[in-house]
Amino acid sequence: MPHAVSSERVEMRADMEVEHFNRSLLLAARLVEQKEYDDALTAMRPLMECELSELDKAIVCVNMAIVCGIKGEATDAMAWYDRGINCEQPHGRFFVAEQKAAYLAEMGWTADSLMLYQKLLSEPSLTDKDRARIEQNIALLQTRLG
Repeated sequence: MPHAVSSERVEMRADMEVEHFNRSLLLAARLVEQKEYDDALTAMRPLMECELSELDKAIVCVNMAIVCGIKGEATDAMAWYDRGINCEQPHGRFFVAEQKAAYLAEMGWTADSLMLYQKLLSEPSLTDKDRARIEQNIALLQTRLG
């Protein structure tokens, strides 16, 4: 007969995962400040294998994408943004998608950024504030395109 796992043990495990998550992100931030980008990526990568929530993993993906972007590795950055979008999408969230759209604009890929922002307008979970922010970004990008 299998042993039952107590809820206290499950909570303790979850607390340990959150603590590990926070420590790893703080370490990665310090490494980025020191321009140790490869080490920062190495510090964050194992978080994707932990028992974190999908939304926490989405945050890790954004951080991985940002570091890859700093390193000039646009293809890797895009892959991390896409992985983060896959983590957040089932939860009706679009933070990573907005970050990707901003990255695209920053890289000069204005049409791609505009297309992603326009797609975000169809998100059913948008608040009025979200919609206004996204519409403002769309207007700015349309001005850039002429």
